[in-house]
Amino acid sequence: MMEWQRIARHRTHLHKVIDVHGKSIYTDAQMHTYLQQFERDFAQYRREGLTIIDATEGGVAKQHTIAMPLVEFLEQHAQTTLPPLPLPAPHEPKKRLIATRNRLAEIRVEVQQLKDISRKNRQGHSRHAR
Repeated sequence: MMEWQRIARHRTHLHKVIDVHGKSIYTDAQMHTYLQQFERDFAQYRREGLTIIDATEGGVAKQHTIAMPLVEFLEQHAQTTLPPLPLPAPHEPKKRLIATRNRLAEIRVEVQQLKDISRKNRQGHSRHAR
């Protein structure tokens, strides 16, 4: 909702563009500026012989790129089998529990201090307001 309100407030700065599916959509000035910079970069990369594949599957169509679904890109280019994810190092639950309890105790003290300071400031403000 907040994003829609921001867009509505800045509607005079919207730009009509074409998305990756060929439909007209609107983008704001900030995103349009990013798009222009990306397209300049992509044009330079193309001149250098590089291919830019846009596998985002959404958003604005970008010049100097090839749009491709992510799954298709992975099927074509992800040829190496990934190693298994490492397991987290074992931890001692008791030490972790103690550390958590200690941290919570520290937070409780800090909250109490904040409460005391706030109460004193409120009382001081009430006396000056009279």
